[in-house]
Formats: sequence, structure tokens, C-alpha cells
Amino acid sequence: MESYLTVILIAAGILLLTALAILRTGAEEKKKLIARRHRTYGHINIRPVSSEALAARRQESLAAGGPFGIDDITWHDLDGDRLYTAMNTCVSAPGESRLYDRLRRPAMDEDTLMPFVSLIDHYGSDETCRDALWLILSGIHFPKEGISVLRHLTEAAGIMTGPGLILAVLTAVSIAGLFIRPVPCLIAFIVLTGINIAWTLKDNTRTGPVCEALCFLRDMITAGRKIAVLHAEDKTAAEAYQHIGRLASSLSPLLRGSAFIAVRSQATGGIGAAVMTYINLFFHLDRLFLGRLAGLAVEKNEEIRALAACLGDHDAAAACASYRLTLKKACRAEFSSSPTEAGLWTEDLVHPFLENPVPNSAVLTGGTLMTGANASGKSTFLKSCALAAWLAQTTGTAPAASYRAPFFRIMTSMALKDDLTGGASYFVVEIRSIKRLLEAAKEEKPLLIIIDEVLRGTNTIERIASSAQILRAMVKPWTVVLAATHDRELTVLLRDVFRNRHFEEKLDASGISFTYKLMDGPACATNALTLLSSEGYDKSIVDSAKIMAARFEETGEWQI
Repeated sequence: MESYLTVILIAAGILLLTALAILRTGAEEKKKLIARRHRTYGHINIRPVSSEALAARRQESLAAGGPFGIDDITWHDLDGDRLYTAMNTCVSAPGESRLYDRLRRPAMDEDTLMPFVSLIDHYGSDETCRDALWLILSGIHFPKEGISVLRHLTEAAGIMTGPGLILAVLTAVSIAGLFIRPVPCLIAFIVLTGINIAWTLKDNTRTGPVCEALCFLRDMITAGRKIAVLHAEDKTAAEAYQHIGRLASSLSPLLRGSAFIAVRSQATGGIGAAVMTYINLFFHLDRLFLGRLAGLAVEKNEEIRALAACLGDHDAAAACASYRLTLKKACRAEFSSSPTEAGLWTEDLVHPFLENPVPNSAVLTGGTLMTGANASGKSTFLKSCALAAWLAQTTGTAPAASYRAPFFRIMTSMALKDDLTGGASYFVVEIRSIKRLLEAAKEEKPLLIIIDEVLRGTNTIERIASSAQILRAMVKPWTVVLAATHDRELTVLLRDVFRNRHFEEKLDASGISFTYKLMDGPACATNALTLLSSEGYDKSIVDSAKIMAARFEETGEWQI
């Protein structure tokens, strides 16, 4: 009797030490995670995001919500992939998805924007809640590439579990029979073990994605239940936590039996997982629960989507709070209420991607035509305006000392390329891009239009004539049109509807330099020919070019 007691005490001691070691390891991992997040908080994300991952984010966002507010051309022009990557310090897949989705669909009213801005403010000021959120959401494992939770669950709702049930019954009978007919039942058990292994390996191909989807869903429900008990002083955050708790509670039936499925996820491990793996191998409890849970998940489709969106919003809000701190200038955006009188008022606006940006202040209403030399700052300023509106309507923060504007639809036509796969020339791509701007301008809603070099893909005469009419047609009471051009003729032809602004360059003995400051009026410098001379071009070429230019200015005709 004493020997049995000794064995039991030794076993209990080993189990206790094992449990303590697991708890200690878990506590150390949590400390490392928080320390790592603290080091990266307030810095842009430097983890690369693959083109495949970006394409997957685009497809899932498009499938979830319909057309984008920021279309593909504008996303490309403003380097949306770079902005998303820089902001993406999320710790969960729902967070990454929601951050991408919010960037593709900027808010168009305060009712949509302000609850998310309140969450950003909350996580920016409450470090305790932020740390707790990171720990909870880091428990949601990232699904494997190509796993679509709701799609795979829908496909699995009617999955057949008959073979698994038959094998489980036969295996149980063979084990029970060991006490009655040991030899034949042992042989039967060995044969059934081989069949179980073979069938499991074959069936894993079919059921693997479904198990991955259910494990991901299980992690989200567990995270939701943990978030529900967080305490927040901020009223909006506290109500959001309660809402997540209600969603998680409504999905709790999906946790019943999910432990047997979870052991097939790469996110699980340990002694318990090993035991459950063997139980599944012989009795296929994971497959017996699979069809039932998948069917239940399909019934609760809307609640699952809502929970994923809520969890993702909290993760994305914490990421946006971090990104705010990376901006060289940052202010709370103000939004004007008039739907038909558009304008953009900003002080010390900067480009958020630049390390040492030059701030510019401007009041932009109606049409603004910008001229100046290449590299003088035109394109940078245009993108700064668009990015300011984009960030303002996404995070409530603009990269400026002050920002005020309506909720714009933001559209650009800037960095176009030939469509080689579609067989379209640059000019065809360009006119199609600009046509979508003209169509959008017909809607009586605030619209920010930004164009860099109108119709650069055609000859001078037709370009100037077409550009003048296109730009004139875009100016409406509800539009703000910002266009850059090298065609000085447009500064005269459009002066009744466009305000002329320019960026200056300076040429001295050391070469050309730029102030990058926005100035009133059209560019009047004629440094191009002087620059040719300073770079050692033959004097006869430069002098002849000057004579031709002067003659054209005087007569309007070109002569060699």
C-alpha cells in the first residue's frame, strides 16, 4: 500500500512540476511579446508583406464589402500597399483584414468614422488595455495561406462522417474484446490501426482546410470572451468590449467539441494535444464533430462576420494609434458639413512618407493648377493633399498642423502605365482613367480630384486643347481639382476657373536647387535652357534654342 502511495505522490509531483514549467514558459512568452510590442510601438512596420498576401487581402475585402471607396488606380497612384504595410502593426489576421478594408473604404460621414477614432484614442492613451489586447489577440493563430473561413465552413456543412463513425465503432469493439478474446481482437486492433492511419492521412486533404477554419473561429470566440471582461475607463471602448462579449456568447455553442478539432491546428501542442491526437486517430472524434460545427457556423454566418470585424477593429485601432506617433506632423482632422461647397484648408501639410518633409499651407477650393520644373515638388504636394484626406477619413488624423475639409471621395490619375496584357497604349489607359473622374464629378458629392500631367500621352496641340476642356468640365461647386502641368498655355486658358500656383527652382553656380514651397501665380522661370548650358551642352545648340523659344513667345509659331 505504501509503495502505491509513493508512486502516486511521485506522479503527482511530476505533473505539478510540469504544470508549473508550462505556466512559467507561458508567462515568459507573454513578457517577451509585450516587450517586443513596446519596442515597436510608435514606429512604422518594417515586416515585409508579400504581393501574394496583399492580393489575398484585396480579394477578401472586395468579396466582403463590394466596390472600394479608393479604387485600384488611386490606390496605386498613392502607393496604398506601402501605406498599408507601414501601418500594419496588427497582431491578428482579423486586424490586418480590417485595417486593409478601412483603407480601401474611407469613412464618408462622422457617424461611421468617429467610433473607430474613439478606439484609436483609447488605445493611444490606455497602455494597460493596449497590452491586454495584444496578449489576447496574439492567441488568434494566422490561418494558412488560402484559407477562407466562411467559404470552407459552408462547403463542409454537409460533410459525410459515416466512414469515421464505422471505424470508431469497430476500433472500440476491438479494444473491448481484448478482455474476452485477446488474440483475435489484438489482430483486429492492429489491422484497424493501419486502416485508421491510412484513412486519416487521405481524409486530411479533404478536411484539413475545414479544421483550420474551425480552429481559427475557435480562437476568435475565445479572444472575444476574454476581451469582454476587460475594464476600460473610456465609455466607447467599454461598450465595444460588452458588444464583443455578447457576440462571443452567441457563438459559444461552436466551442463544444472544438478541442478535438483544435489539435489539428499548428497553433496547439503539448501533452494534452498529443493525447487528443491519438484519440482522434482511433475514434475520429474530430471528424464526428466537424460536420455539426461547420453546419452551425454557417447558421451563425452574420455573428461570425460581426465578431471578426469587431476584433479586427480593435487590433487595427491599436495599429493606427501607433502609426499616429510616426507622423512628423499630426492633427485632429476637422470636417466641414456643407455637401456642395468643397474645399481643403490646411496648415503645414507634409507628406507622411518623407523623412524630412517641407511643410506647406494652402486653401484649396475649386480648381488649382500647379506649374514648376520636374522635381520641384508638384507631385509630392498633390500626393500630400490626397494622403491627408485619406488618413483623415480613415484615422481622424491628418499629417499637418491643421486640416479641415468635407468627407471627400478621393480619386487620382497620376502614375499610369501601358496596359500590356490588355493591349492598351498609355494614351488609351490615360483617357480611360480621366473619364472615370469626369463621371464621378457629375455626382453632387464632395470629390477630390488629383491629376499629374493631363494627357501627357499625346501631341502638344491636342493635349492643350483637350486638357483645357476636360479640366474646365471637372470644376463644380462640390469638387476640388488639383492638377499639375508643364503646359504654360493652360495657366492662361484656365485662369478664370483655376487658381495658378507654382513651385520654384533656383539655378546658381552649384546647379539647380528647390525650395519645395508652394507659391502664388504660374511658374515664370525659364531655367531649362540655362541648365543645359551649365551642364556643358554646345553653345550653338543652347543659343539656337533660346532664339526659337523667344520667337514662339512673340509670334506663336515654331521656326527652325
